Amino acid sequence: GPQPQPIGENISNAKPITGLPYNDSGNTSIFMDDYRADSYSSSSPDVVYKYTPVSDENVMFSLCGGTEYDAAMFVMDAEGTIVASSDDACGLEPEIASNLSGGTTYYIVVEGYNRGCGFYLLKGMKENLGICFECPQGARIEDEPICGDNYVDNYDGGCNWDPNRFLRVDCGYI
Repeated sequence: GPQPQPIGENISNAKPITGLPYNDSGNTSIFMDDYRADSYSSSSPDVVYKYTPVSDENVMFSLCGGTEYDAAMFVMDAEGTIVASSDDACGLEPEIASNLSGGTTYYIVVEGYNRGCGFYLLKGMKENLGICFECPQGARIEDEPICGDNYVDNYDGGCNWDPNRFLRVDCGYI
């Protein structure tokens, strides 16, 4: 008989994200091509997650640092309208920061560019606006302003994300 669809095949059986922070991994090669974001995506297999924030949230979904192919990602609402998309945010991996409305279900679609598929690592986190922490020991301050009300971190998120999000710095010796 017909094989059952894997969880995450489409919006009707999307993998639920029950809360943030969230981490999951998988391989898109077992999925079919159900959705296309825009000009960057082609006939690549995709996997679908769903997330319904309880209240309005600033969130980030990232495939950076663990995805083994030229990936793309987008967020759409229940009507199929794309509210955010990303292709090459960090190398060939996508990362989306978006403001989501409480009580609305969103679908996060992980796919590839130009038929790309393979192993991916999805991370989701919430932004803590206006909350600042001391720099961890051994960290260095980046070239950005002191955070405060309505501050937007245009670098790596740092202390403003839950969990805190820091990029490793490769130090060159002169």
